[in-house]
Amino acid sequence: MRIARMTSLLSFAGLSALLIITAHTQTITTFDAPDSSRTVPVAINSAGQVAGYYTDLNALQNRGFLRGADNTFTSFAAAFSGSREFPTLVTGLNDAGAVIGYYQDLNVTSGYLRQTDGTIVRCCTPPSSPTSALLGPIPDPFIDGNIPFAINSVGQITGITGSSGYKSYLRQPDGTGVVFGLSAFATYAYDLNASSEITGTYLGDTDHAWHGYLREASGQIEVFDVSGSTATRPRAISPKGVIAGDYGDANNVSHGFVRKANGQIHTFDPIGSVRTNVMAINSKEQITGYYATADGVYHGFVRDKNGYVESFDVPGANGGTYPKDINDIGEIVGYYEDADSIPHGFIRSNDKDPKSHFTN
Repeated sequence: MRIARMTSLLSFAGLSALLIITAHTQTITTFDAPDSSRTVPVAINSAGQVAGYYTDLNALQNRGFLRGADNTFTSFAAAFSGSREFPTLVTGLNDAGAVIGYYQDLNVTSGYLRQTDGTIVRCCTPPSSPTSALLGPIPDPFIDGNIPFAINSVGQITGITGSSGYKSYLRQPDGTGVVFGLSAFATYAYDLNASSEITGTYLGDTDHAWHGYLREASGQIEVFDVSGSTATRPRAISPKGVIAGDYGDANNVSHGFVRKANGQIHTFDPIGSVRTNVMAINSKEQITGYYATADGVYHGFVRDKNGYVESFDVPGANGGTYPKDINDIGEIVGYYEDADSIPHGFIRSNDKDPKSHFTN
């Protein structure tokens, strides 16, 4: 496995840039899963389907849901061969409507795949041996810490496995896969695109700091850091290999970054941000996430490929607005918290791209 290291090239070096934000028409739709006490959407696909999880008012445990573009809901929970239903969380959704996530059985966390026909199968747990060789069919033992994080349009899945010293994996649709790790401590794979490129972060063996990486389809891995950062945390990757994430500075303050396919890194923050968290990027290189202001309130944002950033809040979001994903037509899904800190779902659509601009 070849590993290349690259130091970031910062945009706007030596310049003081002020970001001016111009608001315009947006449509925000709020929703809750039926019979829920809390609703947390996590992903939206190009068809407008939304996947997430909710707490059932009757069973008092988490269940997954798939919401159609017509506001119809399908509820589900992981259960196998007549077993009881396990508390179920959702982590990803692809354009075909396949859902991934994990369920909890006592102190054991295991991954599942909900196929497009609604069938739920155990999945994604590689053998505990942290090898990088091609594996046979991946078995499904209960291994603490198996969490699939992303599924692409062709059905490949990436995530983490292990009870300590987490490794990452790439699972093929036929169940074969590879396991890889960049340190003895932890390697997290957070997202992958249709070209089998994976991005994530790992904890260094010697400096004990978080670094970013890009794993190419060939298996070659390039590691990188935002210049001057104490922690680099990639979160998402576009179809063309553009990576979005956040990083920590010397004061442990989080800022956003975008890494172009050529390796150039641009950093950003919405105006007034004291902490910026990046969650997702789409094929148009629109980035979404949330940021905190000095009063402790969290707001949503969307950044376009030219660096223009727009802030938004869900009406009634007394406890904050938290975008989680953005699809290829710019629809943003996430949750907001009410005055009692109860999460509810939202979808945001926009009439046009953000019209903000930089002034020196």
